[in-house]
Amino acid sequence: MTNSQTEKQQWPQLENLLLTPEQEQLFSKSVIDAINGSFYMLDADGRLVRWNAFLRDEITGRTESEMSGADVREFFHPDDRPLIHRTIQNILLTGASEIIEVRVLVHGGPKICWRLITVRRIIFDGKPFLIGMGLDITERKQAERALYKSEKRFRKLFEHNAAIKIVIDPETGNIIDANHAAADFYGWSIEELRQMCIQQINSISPDIIKSNFEKIRSAKQNRFSFRHNRADGSMRDVEVFSNVIEIEGKDFLYSIIHDITERKRYESLVAFRLHLLEIAETNSVEKMLKITLKEAERMTESSISFCLLFADDQTTISMQTWSANAQKEMCRTNEIGMASPLIEADLYSEALREQRSLIYNGQGKLKSSDGDSEFQCALVVPVIRGNKVVAIVGAGNKRGKYDEDDVKLIESLSDTAWDIVARKRSELSEQGTREALMQSQKMELIGQLAGGIAHDFNNMLGVIIGNVEIAMERHSTEEPMLENLKDILNATERSANLTRQLLAFARKEPVMPIVLDLNNLIERSLSMIRRMIGENITVVWMPDSHSSQVKVDPSQVDQILINLCVNARDAIAGIGQITIETGIKSVDKTNSFTDSSCKIPGEYVSLSVTDNGCGIEKEHLVHIFEPFFTTKTKEKGSGLGLSTVYGIVKQNNGYIEHQSELNKGTTFTIYLPRHRGYGDPDERDNPEPPVKPGKETILIVEDEPEILHLSRRMLEHNGYVVLSAAKPLEAIELASKHNAGIDLLLTDIVMPEMNGSDLAKKLQSSIPGLKTLFMSGYTTNVFSPDNEEYDRIHFIQKPFSFKSLMRTVHGILNPDEL
Repeated sequence: MTNSQTEKQQWPQLENLLLTPEQEQLFSKSVIDAINGSFYMLDADGRLVRWNAFLRDEITGRTESEMSGADVREFFHPDDRPLIHRTIQNILLTGASEIIEVRVLVHGGPKICWRLITVRRIIFDGKPFLIGMGLDITERKQAERALYKSEKRFRKLFEHNAAIKIVIDPETGNIIDANHAAADFYGWSIEELRQMCIQQINSISPDIIKSNFEKIRSAKQNRFSFRHNRADGSMRDVEVFSNVIEIEGKDFLYSIIHDITERKRYESLVAFRLHLLEIAETNSVEKMLKITLKEAERMTESSISFCLLFADDQTTISMQTWSANAQKEMCRTNEIGMASPLIEADLYSEALREQRSLIYNGQGKLKSSDGDSEFQCALVVPVIRGNKVVAIVGAGNKRGKYDEDDVKLIESLSDTAWDIVARKRSELSEQGTREALMQSQKMELIGQLAGGIAHDFNNMLGVIIGNVEIAMERHSTEEPMLENLKDILNATERSANLTRQLLAFARKEPVMPIVLDLNNLIERSLSMIRRMIGENITVVWMPDSHSSQVKVDPSQVDQILINLCVNARDAIAGIGQITIETGIKSVDKTNSFTDSSCKIPGEYVSLSVTDNGCGIEKEHLVHIFEPFFTTKTKEKGSGLGLSTVYGIVKQNNGYIEHQSELNKGTTFTIYLPRHRGYGDPDERDNPEPPVKPGKETILIVEDEPEILHLSRRMLEHNGYVVLSAAKPLEAIELASKHNAGIDLLLTDIVMPEMNGSDLAKKLQSSIPGLKTLFMSGYTTNVFSPDNEEYDRIHFIQKPFSFKSLMRTVHGILNPDEL
């Protein structure tokens, strides 16, 4: 049986059901009243024609008579009545159905409910009517209202929250929304931010940004650390927390941003301090300052930086360090690595004077000896200890402008570094003092040993030289024996030179400048230099053809040669070459040297030592003349060699310059004033004048019998009357017997009972006008350069030749003939 057949059996009367008009009206009314909602029919004026019980009882609360012809607009909230009127007019005019949401007054108010009204037009008996239904949507509207309030509250929280918040479209990276905190932080307005994309703010690449979006959407990660750009060009470290939110069916990234710049800086400072403490023991102060400057550039986003350490007088830079970038852009290495005058540094002199940090956000110039170097912007921070500026740290050429945050950062960095560097310098100073003491003690022992050797050795050499010279006078120039005697004399003179060099190395020989030919002196030292250098290194000697006379102590020249050649040797690994060269350089006012102590016009004799070794690193050039500065191991160097050379050169009114290139070699050039006139007799170009005989009485005091005997024979051979004594007390007794007849005292300096100086004073008190000639192979500290009579003291170095003794004695006894 089909459904249709079943329905016919259940309702057989419906097929033939015919309703009377009264029944039809009743039926229609029953159907309308059964609607669970409002039903109404309006005429063209908006008045009720038909309605159902729900509208009458539940909504209006009126009677049937009150409902008939009532204006439907009265049932609605006054604010919605204009909408009702416009809807009625529009439907009547167009015939189009409309659905509207309006507020209905329940039983005339004040209670209201929301109704969804559906209205359409019908034509009945040629007249237009409106029929409609109203469904209760109060609960839905209340939910929407609650949602609206929630969204409004969220918007308020979003816009006015102190946290930085932005909403991002993950598909495009566009910033959909941002709050006031974001605008304040980034420096762009909210509207400007809404026109930007996150790629303009985040410093990482767009590909990484896109990858991070995917991590957020897949809930794999929601916390990130970035560096964000700001409108003023600065960058800040941020921590970003992002989650996915849905807006109108689309996913967006809701990000909360925390500025962690200060935290990152603090963490960096802590890490920097720990790193500096770790490397302090094994690295130089220079290296530690370089690391500090590199960190300063990184943390302030600068391209150059420098550090200046000041002496106690606050007017001299005792040490300066520049970052690698700054050295390339702005610096020239000082020629001799010494302190620089503060007057050249306008950039930081103001900070020094005012003892406060300064910011220069504008183009300026940094003065140097090479000219003015430009910078775009800079800041300088003084490090103050005990009301004195001990250092200044500066940075420059930041992409944006410097601000107080940068100042605080550099101040913290500088204070941290200074505490560690100051401790390192103190330790190095203490270490240097200990090493200096050890070196002094070592040199003292070497000096004592050298002095003892020199005293006895020179006495023996003196006997050999004197006897050889006497023997040579007794042989004809054509005898073969004469050549043998000359060989003995030459070998003895080289032995004497070796002793003199040993004393020079031990720095135990007094400074006694004489006029000498630098070429000849170096020539005599070459064999010793070659032995000291070793066979794997070739020593090339290139003397200048002109006279190279200078006035200097020979032992000081030996010290210069020894120190420069030893440094050159140590710079060469394996086989190499050292070139020693002399020359003449003329200086006038138009080409005076840059060194402030060497601007005096005149002629200079140059001595250069060149090696083809490893060279000197640029950062070390400014320190090479500082005492105890060395890059060698403790076994190879004390750091005193070049400082000694520098001191000797300056003591003799000269100067020193150097050129060095890594892996190619180094050249040190010494310039000493050229001497015009005669030097020692052996150095003159003219033939030697003959030795003049004498007749005066000379008292010889010498504790070595061989020297005493030889000196007596030499003097008597030349016509002098000689009295001799082996001891000072014996000499005093002998002098008392010849009180008026002694013209010259020739005495050794180092003797038992009393030294030669004390003996001379004793005899001069009883013999007024007694002249004295001291002789010794080792003078120790008997004569001090501080003595008022130092320049008037007559001295002859053992071993001496017959001719040099005779000329010296004759010159003392006959000063008018000089």
